[in-house]
Amino acid sequence: MGLDNSAVTFLLGAKSAGVDFDRTVMLGRQNFFPTAAHFQRVMAQCAPSARLDEILAARGGYAEPFFERLGAREVASIDASPYEGAGLVHDLNNPIPDSCRGRFTAVVDGGSLEHVFDFPRALRNATALLAVGGHFLSIAPANNFLGHGFYQVSPELYFRVFVPANGFRMHAMLIRSCSSRSRWYRVLDPESVGGRVELHNSLPTLLYVLGQKIDEKPLFSLRPQQSDYAAIWQTQGDIRVGPRQRASGQRLPAFIKRPLQRLLPLFTNAPFAVKSRWYRAITEEDLLAGRF
Repeated sequence: MGLDNSAVTFLLGAKSAGVDFDRTVMLGRQNFFPTAAHFQRVMAQCAPSARLDEILAARGGYAEPFFERLGAREVASIDASPYEGAGLVHDLNNPIPDSCRGRFTAVVDGGSLEHVFDFPRALRNATALLAVGGHFLSIAPANNFLGHGFYQVSPELYFRVFVPANGFRMHAMLIRSCSSRSRWYRVLDPESVGGRVELHNSLPTLLYVLGQKIDEKPLFSLRPQQSDYAAIWQTQGDIRVGPRQRASGQRLPAFIKRPLQRLLPLFTNAPFAVKSRWYRAITEEDLLAGRF
């Protein structure tokens, strides 16, 4: 668990977009390991006087001093074990204590929830920690992380969870492959594009999720359902919904699409451009300015 170059960029962009880090809790105490060159370049817009060596020395390489640069007056961490010095020792498989509910303005999952077996309970806990108006920020494995944890996450999951009926709104979802050459992309909601937002590539790829709590409701007041199936169920018996649409939401026949999927990673490390109706490229400058 830890914050690298991309995580630092995402968190700075979230700050620019209005996230209040005043009372921050990390799910798992996060290590801090951006490169010095990247850190100085992106911090120039936020805190020009911040020095990476000072941040690393302040807490033994953990991320609390970075969140303090983002305006945090309190930085807590919650983990199932005290081995990394988490201040709140609690297994997220179990309901959080009432004393922690609504306590924080920002909950940061830097790569912890995929390691919790009872993922729905852990997500309930994470969002229950938030005060109304607070933000949930997650960096989650999306592709090519098999064996890293219990789960890899689909964009559909967070799009269906963070809806007003559950007391949330989705502020932004971004995606980026783990390569210094990779670009940032904004992910479109599968419901809005009318099909599954998929990705086939050859590099480990992460989702960057920013949701805001807008009301105090049980998180799963509305049980998430995958949007393409929900649309089909609403049109039961409609002959316009054919088997190929039900299976994949794609127009390409399988005998064409499958060879392309195998060949594409050989030529590019981020084949988002092929799916331009699902992903929108954004510049690092726009991201750092909070223009998602």
